[in-house]
Amino acid sequence: MGASESATSTRDQLIYSGKKDVNLNIDVDNVIPTNFGHSLEEAIEKDRYLDQSRMIDPKYSTGGLYEFMPANKIKGMEDWIPESDHYKYYQTQADFPLQFELETELCYPENLNLYAYEMGNCSDFKFPKRCLTGVLSHYLMDGASVLPPLLLDLKKGDRVLDACAAPGGKSLIMLQTLYPDILICNDIQESRLNRIRKVMQEYIFDYKENWENKRVALSQCDAKFLDSYDSFDKILVDVPCTTDRHSLLKNENNIFKTTRVKERLRIPELQANILSNCLRLLKPGGSLVYSTCSLSPVQNDGVVHMALQKAFNEHGITATVKDLSFIIRYLEDIFRFEHPKDMKYGQMVIPYLPANFGPLYFSKLTRNV
Repeated sequence: MGASESATSTRDQLIYSGKKDVNLNIDVDNVIPTNFGHSLEEAIEKDRYLDQSRMIDPKYSTGGLYEFMPANKIKGMEDWIPESDHYKYYQTQADFPLQFELETELCYPENLNLYAYEMGNCSDFKFPKRCLTGVLSHYLMDGASVLPPLLLDLKKGDRVLDACAAPGGKSLIMLQTLYPDILICNDIQESRLNRIRKVMQEYIFDYKENWENKRVALSQCDAKFLDSYDSFDKILVDVPCTTDRHSLLKNENNIFKTTRVKERLRIPELQANILSNCLRLLKPGGSLVYSTCSLSPVQNDGVVHMALQKAFNEHGITATVKDLSFIIRYLEDIFRFEHPKDMKYGQMVIPYLPANFGPLYFSKLTRNV
């Protein structure tokens, strides 16, 4: 059959090299057709599975075998972090000087007004209303959040730092005591400082005239880089954390999303850097309260341990851990505490339906002279 001849049937159609002197002697009547099954399109559209008979047979062609590239890595491995790297922060054996001291007094400021329903009463508080002075009537917050500023045991004339102050509720509590000579409200972003400023203006009627830049100052800085060393009598270190209650109730930008694994597992290192730096900011003899709203032992005791170790190894600073187990007895008719079976450095309020506050971990440290 020549190249110019037209084919009359499909079995007569042969494709060859195009050379006229090539003699093809093929008995098309005896060719056994090979059944390759469904086409790929048919398998997808009709059968919804791929035909298992569509395999490369070396008898007919080996080109496809050389084009195949075997898998040499698993997709997503670049985002995988070994859990062991995370839990290295949680250690309990101290290789630095460590002291514990029982705290036996809880002084409640006479100017501070706090309200809560009795245990078992799950009623909601009414939303704040505007008073005759133009400020709002009350500030709503998780009941456990009042403990860190309260346990700081502020004294009249104290120079106080709120290292991670936004949204400003704990700063407001400290100001309501009227004890601080100056309160520095620090946070890392301008938007967060604006939230603090708004809270102050909404709840302190003469804020601009008598408080702003006089007894209250706003500071924008990463807390781990603050450098006013040996300057503060008291520091509140309410660090960024996984905010477990919020993460449970809200899906938007949730820290437990798989896309934020790396960010979440780096949180303990960030917390420890902030806490160790705040120990340097304290005057010798000054105290700080470290707190999180997380149940994570790594973010709680683990971070305190790491920060104490870092402060000693890098700067020779030691601290005394205040044992708060005696003081919390006065508060057990309001909060439910997780008594420290496995906690070494602090206490924790745990959510409990009749008193649904927390979670909140807190640890009090005093810098040694």
